[in-house]
Amino acid sequence: QLLTGVSPVMYWVSSYCWDLINFLIPLLFIFAMFLIFQIDAYSGRNAPAILLILLSYGCCMTPLMYCVEPIFSVPSTAYVTLIVTNIFTGTVSLLSTTVLDLYQNELPNLKVINDILKALYPWLLPNYNLGRGLMQVATNHYSVYAAEEFNLCPAGDGKCVTSPLEWNVA
Repeated sequence: QLLTGVSPVMYWVSSYCWDLINFLIPLLFIFAMFLIFQIDAYSGRNAPAILLILLSYGCCMTPLMYCVEPIFSVPSTAYVTLIVTNIFTGTVSLLSTTVLDLYQNELPNLKVINDILKALYPWLLPNYNLGRGLMQVATNHYSVYAAEEFNLCPAGDGKCVTSPLEWNVA
């Protein structure tokens, strides 16, 4: 970047914008698939939350990959290693808190560990945030659907409305 005479800030801002534009193409394709196939939990009134989660993920992962990229000397090695690492960390972190959610009432120590992990993972792993956000939106959707179906809404009018953009839903 210094050979071209562009300032480092301008180089990285333009690079970030270009990478985000390239991220938007598959993001919009994925979002369109949710809408076209009418996946209940990820379309309809949940669509803005899903779009926000996917967009936030791209905004967070791009600079994180910039920071880790210089560790590698071969671009293909960096690409494969980062993909495998991201899939592994996202899956393991999401599964660990989900399993601990299931068993934390049986062993009190698990609740403490789960609370620590749930406080730590969002700051360290954007992959965890993506998975947890998608899972919470789907859980919220199906909880509201079941409550409306069995007339369990507190208002008694059969309409349970919980916004997917509410705090701690997505």
